[in-house]
Amino acid sequence: MKRSESQPLSPAAQLMAIEIISELLVSTSPHKLGEVLTEHLRELSGARTAMVLVHRCEPETDELLNVSPLRRRTLFTPAELNNFCHEKSPALLPFHPEELPVNHPLQAPLLRAGIRSMLRYPLRVVGELVGLLLLFDLPEIKRSAEIDRIINLLTPPIALALKNALAFRQIEQQALELEKRVAERTAELQEKNTELERFTYTASHDLKSPLVTIQTFAGMIRHDLEAGNHDRPLRDLRRIEDAAGKMNDLLNDLLELSLIGKQMNSASRIDMNRLVKETLMQLAGIVTQGRIEVVVQPDIPPVMGDRKRIAELLQNLIENAVKYRGDQPASRIEIGVRQEGKECVFFVSDNGKGIDPRHHEKIFGLFNQLDADSEGTGVGLALVKRIIEAHGGRVWVESEGEGKGSRFCFTIKKEALQ
Repeated sequence: MKRSESQPLSPAAQLMAIEIISELLVSTSPHKLGEVLTEHLRELSGARTAMVLVHRCEPETDELLNVSPLRRRTLFTPAELNNFCHEKSPALLPFHPEELPVNHPLQAPLLRAGIRSMLRYPLRVVGELVGLLLLFDLPEIKRSAEIDRIINLLTPPIALALKNALAFRQIEQQALELEKRVAERTAELQEKNTELERFTYTASHDLKSPLVTIQTFAGMIRHDLEAGNHDRPLRDLRRIEDAAGKMNDLLNDLLELSLIGKQMNSASRIDMNRLVKETLMQLAGIVTQGRIEVVVQPDIPPVMGDRKRIAELLQNLIENAVKYRGDQPASRIEIGVRQEGKECVFFVSDNGKGIDPRHHEKIFGLFNQLDADSEGTGVGLALVKRIIEAHGGRVWVESEGEGKGSRFCFTIKKEALQ
């Protein structure tokens, strides 16, 4: 169609153009802009359907911004909409899409949708295609010349308004993403500060206890030696050695805890069946001594991660199951995996003492030993949690209560440490 501008626009057309431009000036939302354009252009042209597309550089990513009427939103597939932005697509189709070139990508979808005619208007800003206006099935082809002139007059401000609205939306999305990341980091920092406060308090308390023991018995030894008593100091020296050993274990565990996440080996494919077998061999002494039956599920899937750290995790969980086996006549530990959706949940379960549900979160904290008389430093499960977090996974305990056993579960992110 020849686009002539020799005749002035009708007053109604001029008024419509002014109204559209005025609404463009206040539309910052791309979808609101699309809604304004489709409604006004459909009213202006009498077209059965009006569409606004946003063009993207990637194949088949063009966005249908708005369509009027809305019920015709599914008129074309995303791939078909992408073809409308092709440079060779005609501006004005003949009444019969059959007259399009053979194998033209628009012919089949237009025939299927029953489209008889179409006007296509590229929206460009400094030569860059940012979108497209589409009008389908104009009832009066004799009006097409004036409609064409009006829309061509409007396309530059429409294109600029659309580009600005898309930029504004991108800025809003980036601001929301930044706000989300700041909130996540703030929550993480608060959690770390809380953990640091708890660590400072509990570490000072637990480190002070063996020091008090050493100081007390050292004083008693001095007093006994001054009094000529040479028998009791030997017993007191053993208690001092035990206290010093406990302090050394505690300091080593705290050092190990501080290194997790900072000193990690590169990720490798871990054969979990082999790793479980190796870990059980290392713990064969305490398992045999406790007369514990260990059942390992066959074909445990491999994971990606730091092999040394995952071995520490398994060792801590198995030792924990041995330590809290209780007075069961037949102690049993099971190691395996279960599928939950797309996620593999690994577990170490036992039929031991069990854990009150009120303490399910507490036990993963530093020095949070539920049994004050139990051996160990109280760092083991905190180590387990830190190792899993470093691998992007989750760890939790399942137990119905005291005397009903426990199941420690953990997941490892597929791309952990990669």
